[in-house]
Amino acid sequence: MVELEIQPTFGEITAMETVSYRIQNDGSAEKLVQKMVSSIDQTVSRNEKNITPENVQALQKLINDVRFIEIPEMINSESQDGSFYSITVYAKDHEYRVKGLNPTDKRFVKLADAIMTLFE
Repeated sequence: MVELEIQPTFGEITAMETVSYRIQNDGSAEKLVQKMVSSIDQTVSRNEKNITPENVQALQKLINDVRFIEIPEMINSESQDGSFYSITVYAKDHEYRVKGLNPTDKRFVKLADAIMTLFE
């Protein structure tokens, strides 16, 4: 399974919205949008779909090709505004997470773009 989470930020302020993309090895996938309505309540928009086996294999290959597990765990850029990204890859024996504010690592960006493209 692979998961991408995006949360806009503005300096020290975190926006009230999180977008999560989750893709299972069997091709089941979902896009979740969580918006904070008040300090307690959240509304969730969920878009479920099936990813073709070919696209799942292509994503798995990309994870290997970009050497995801070799990317440093924290990859912040200098900017304080933008979006906080986190990609987690769940393997049989371990989970690998890379995150950062406005990440510029080309391998990370390529994988994030590939995940989001599957939901267009």
